[in-house]
Amino acid sequence: MQDLTQVAPAIARRFIRVELAKAGISAFEGVLSGSSETRLSVLDTNVFSETRAPLVGMMVFENEALALFVRRWFCWEVRLTKPLPLKPAQELFDYFWRVVRVSGYACSAEPPAGGVSLYHVDSVPGLEALMAKLISAFGNGRAAEPQRLTHETESWIQPGSFKLLPAPVSIAERDELELAGLAAQGLACEKLNV
Repeated sequence: MQDLTQVAPAIARRFIRVELAKAGISAFEGVLSGSSETRLSVLDTNVFSETRAPLVGMMVFENEALALFVRRWFCWEVRLTKPLPLKPAQELFDYFWRVVRVSGYACSAEPPAGGVSLYHVDSVPGLEALMAKLISAFGNGRAAEPQRLTHETESWIQPGSFKLLPAPVSIAERDELELAGLAAQGLACEKLNV
């Protein structure tokens, strides 16, 4: 997964939308908190969830568990309001322990007996596998109501500013979005080299 910390927010936004779409996660966009100078700052990337793009994934499942997906440096941070039970968490760990990391640990920490409420996910296939396990354990998912999860994003996105973004309607549209992001990133790199 690409490091989006030094990428312009408009470019990071495209990558984030594509990664969420590939995993079947609803994307929400908000308004950045802070002044325009703060928004453009690269120095304080924590304010911007490390990517400076005000875009997150939010899902609610049939059992009322909520999931918040926030893009970090090289990974997705996934916070669950109800832990993924031990059995599905262990199954996920058995196949994806290198890219779907329990509680964000860099080493291969086993899921605890009480289940897992925090993951760091290092690849889109890992994100897809985690979503499949969440659906299997919690039931079908749909877009969450943003106000139920905004407490996790209050430091960098204005509360109440979230709007649901339409998912790409086809693989072709998703690929077009991804290619536009790559092209824009390449253009930005060329400007830096000049």
